[in-house]
Amino acid sequence: MASETIQLIPVGKPIGPLKWNMSMNGNAPQGPANYPEVVVAPGDTADLTFSIRNPGAIKFADKDAFCAQAGTAKPTTCDTSQFSYTINSNGDLVVHDKNTVAGTYTYVLNFKYAPQLDPIIKNGGGGGRTM
Repeated sequence: MASETIQLIPVGKPIGPLKWNMSMNGNAPQGPANYPEVVVAPGDTADLTFSIRNPGAIKFADKDAFCAQAGTAKPTTCDTSQFSYTINSNGDLVVHDKNTVAGTYTYVLNFKYAPQLDPIIKNGGGGGRTM
């Protein structure tokens, strides 16, 4: 199983003009239009841990904190057959990617007190493990 650690960095004010930067596995933060893609190899599954750096009042939403859909359009429904998530005791969002169907998935992260974030996951397929 692959494991990715993704740090979300709010830039600006929580109420008003805020944008997100993302840092994956300790690499340099990237801004909108350059968010790092998560790639899950064929035959593998993945746990993706999202944490918010210096969150202040920002927290992951209670409902639909993570929502993904196949394709490159912003999700309008949540694919619960490929992805499940929990929010751990540290307030981090932990997403399990079953990776049973290959393809590109666009996902959104929803928050309390901050705007939505919508990067990409590329599944190789063949994960085959279900939870």
